[in-house]
Amino acid sequence: NNEAGALTLDRSTIAGNAATDTSGFGGGGILNNGMGSVTLTATTVSDNASAGDGGGGINNNASGTVTLTNCTISGNLTTGSEGGGGIYDNGNSGAVVLDFVTLADNGATTGGRSLHVNNVRGGFGVFSLRNTIVANPSSGSNCNGTFLSNGNNLASDASCALSAAGDLENTSPLLAPLAANG
Repeated sequence: NNEAGALTLDRSTIAGNAATDTSGFGGGGILNNGMGSVTLTATTVSDNASAGDGGGGINNNASGTVTLTNCTISGNLTTGSEGGGGIYDNGNSGAVVLDFVTLADNGATTGGRSLHVNNVRGGFGVFSLRNTIVANPSSGSNCNGTFLSNGNNLASDASCALSAAGDLENTSPLLAPLAANG
């Protein structure tokens, strides 16, 4: 997705893709670059890889908007200079909104293994979570950056700094590996 485009997926799977350009933005599954919008509903983003700036699964670059509802982000990896094996946001004026999302078993060589927002860029973007599970990074911590919790989230460590009503940190979600269960 580039510049001011819009991508909407419902009941889809984005799997097994790779962004191999080490000098690029990343986004092995999806790169939202510019002022574009990505809306995913009941969609799985799994087993994607990025060698660029972050976002093995999804990279939200610049001032774009990413909205995920009832989605699974699992088994994605980034080996670039930024984190966010699951989702990376560069911290500009864009927004990432997660509602009823499960992020599990994602990996990165640096930063947050599941979620990474680059708050040091001085942007005014918002990265919010509600009714979301962030768990079981391949190594290291789940999150890096500042996140807005809208409540009822569960994280397997304390790196997301979740503190809204109903949030649980350092709690195992008892997730089985991602599988086609019917």
